Amino acid sequence: MGLFLHEVKRRADESCGQTRNAVVLGRPVRLADDPAKDLLLQARFRDACLLAGFGEVHFVLEPIAAMASLIDEEEGRTLLFDFGGGTLDITVADLSAEGVELLSSAGIDLGGYILDEDISRARIIRHFGYGGHFKTMTGKSLEIPSWITNQVASFYALPLSDIAKTRQVIRDLMHDADKKAALRGLNEFLDRNLAFGLFRLIDEAKIALSSEPSADVSFDVPPHVALHETLTRPDFEAIIAGRVLAAKNLVLKAVADAGIETGEIAHVVRVGGSSRIPLFVEMLEQLFPGKVREGEVYTSISAGLLRAHRLGFSRT
Repeated sequence: MGLFLHEVKRRADESCGQTRNAVVLGRPVRLADDPAKDLLLQARFRDACLLAGFGEVHFVLEPIAAMASLIDEEEGRTLLFDFGGGTLDITVADLSAEGVELLSSAGIDLGGYILDEDISRARIIRHFGYGGHFKTMTGKSLEIPSWITNQVASFYALPLSDIAKTRQVIRDLMHDADKKAALRGLNEFLDRNLAFGLFRLIDEAKIALSSEPSADVSFDVPPHVALHETLTRPDFEAIIAGRVLAAKNLVLKAVADAGIETGEIAHVVRVGGSSRIPLFVEMLEQLFPGKVREGEVYTSISAGLLRAHRLGFSRT
């Protein structure tokens, strides 16, 4: 990360014709549930900035930055629904021409990548041995451990030691398993590090379902696995129903933490790519009828970072 930021800084300095010493970064409301770990992760980001050549580092909560970008666009009690690839963050504030009066912020580890993993667990991992069985030395039939096939749905980089352990378990089970081809495909999937390619296809299908009635996911690990899944919007909505409920509860918590009722919210602004998913839009419309609009989906946070910093919302 430090090397990436170093190149960003180099290009920025070159573009503006002078060296910049300070940087303002956006961060989710919650990097970790444990406050100590949250501070540790932020410290790592700060260290990366120092490695890149910045001498002064400030952080602004992303939904507050997005809220600051709305000054001069909205006035009154506003709820910001910031739903991107990694997190869901909610901010409630009073907006005026003078600035932002923050009332509450809340966040959970719910983003677009989790929805991708939900799709994979519901429709993809069965092609890699999920639900299969193997026989023990005593002849007893047991189900393939779910942690093995769930690695198809995990789009984080796995430690090499975990991958090696999984491969060994697959090899041990394969001789007595009823889905030998699927397990061979899983072994090849891990061996060739194909997770990102599968993730991209699932993510594209998820995005398509915001505007289309159905989308296809086709993925091969020849000669062992050739999968084709057609996912309809009702299919997808059934898969993510629990996530929508979690998002609704977070919205209600943020409103309650602000000490107000839902009817007192004048404006609801959606930002982040995942905020375009129709079922989440419908949930917001039910809570705040006629008050929901789409903001600058991909640029609202960056547009408001400096403004939020100047208003005193940054932390070091």
